[in-house]
Amino acid sequence: MKKNISKISLSIIISIPFFIASCGKDDEDNTTAVENQPPNAFELVEVINGANEVDLFPSFQWNTASDPENDEVTYSLFLDTDEQPSTLIAENLSSTNFTLSDRLFVLTDYYWKVIAKDSQGNQTESETFHFRTRNLNFPENALVDEASFLARWGHSTLAFENQLWLIAGYTGISRNDIWRSSNGVDWMEVNAEAAFSARRAHASVIFDDKMWVIGGRDGFGKKNDVWYSSDGITWTEATPEAAFSPRDSHKAVVFDGKIWVIAGEDDTSRKNDVWYSTNGVEWVEATSSAPFSVRERFGAMVFRDKVWILGARDGETRKNDIWFSSDGVNWTEATSNAEFSDRSGFASVEFDDKIWVIGGYDVEFKNDIWYSSNGTNWFEATPNAFFPARNRHSSVVFDNKIWVIGGFGGGNLRYNDVWAFD
Repeated sequence: MKKNISKISLSIIISIPFFIASCGKDDEDNTTAVENQPPNAFELVEVINGANEVDLFPSFQWNTASDPENDEVTYSLFLDTDEQPSTLIAENLSSTNFTLSDRLFVLTDYYWKVIAKDSQGNQTESETFHFRTRNLNFPENALVDEASFLARWGHSTLAFENQLWLIAGYTGISRNDIWRSSNGVDWMEVNAEAAFSARRAHASVIFDDKMWVIGGRDGFGKKNDVWYSSDGITWTEATPEAAFSPRDSHKAVVFDGKIWVIAGEDDTSRKNDVWYSTNGVEWVEATSSAPFSVRERFGAMVFRDKVWILGARDGETRKNDIWFSSDGVNWTEATSNAEFSDRSGFASVEFDDKIWVIGGYDVEFKNDIWYSSNGTNWFEATPNAFFPARNRHSSVVFDNKIWVIGGFGGGNLRYNDVWAFD
């Protein structure tokens, strides 16, 4: 009997560790690793979706993205003009707000989103919001009603070396004075009589770190001389007679490492020729007859790696056609009839990735302002800016503003006011 009890006891003792070992193996096989979860969904707050007239330095805000494991969460802000924004503006933000320090463009559609990322690299993307920035500010008053320089038209204005420069023009007589200003209010005459003859309706550009004056009309007739200066005081004649005919009311732009002279009016006719130079001395004719009609008092600029011309007077009629070229030889008509009226003597600039048309003359003097993002579709920024209607004024982009300076209002009415729009 004792022998049987011993056998049973031994059997129980042996089976217990086997049972324990078996249980341990099953428990280990059934264990599942828990995956780290991304931050929870969150909402954008400001700038609200569909907002208009948004400031150019907006502040963005979004709700906190909580994390299931309480991991640390940081944020990245994306913003650009694509519907799926991919331009990273800020990253590794611990706060749920951010204010831009870089200025946005006016009248532009933007899209923004935020990505929340935890310390394990898991991330959650917000929805995308859209907004449109404000129009230009149109002040009711000029920066200065009567600047130090005499009232004039047919002058040129450049932005060079952090200064505004005003060159020559017609004050009742043609001038060759040079003025500069760092703020558009205080003007200093740096040269009362530059080395080139007094003139108006000339063209000016910045090229090779110098200011250039090309052609125009002086008291004796039309010119095809070319001059340059690095300081506005000392002027050097690159050539007394360029290969193109003497002319006024033409345009000049800098494109593809060259100065380009386009159209205008010489002593016999209005022109539609195009010329270029790599040094201001030797000039090459790109085309003697571009497909656009002969013209003067038109607009021209470089926009999106092309040369553009706008509107004009081509005789007794005025134009509102738009043309562009990537080589100065082959020209394409963007539109034969832009939304703004046929006009001449207006000012045009490229600003905030748009072409702008300012004032001019159709059958009356104008003070409207138009813009286009593609040269084909045009929109009115304002039908009546606060400056008096005018033509043959100058405009230039300086200090993130469009400037309007001087001009002609009919009869003996000339202006020496200065306006700035931002």
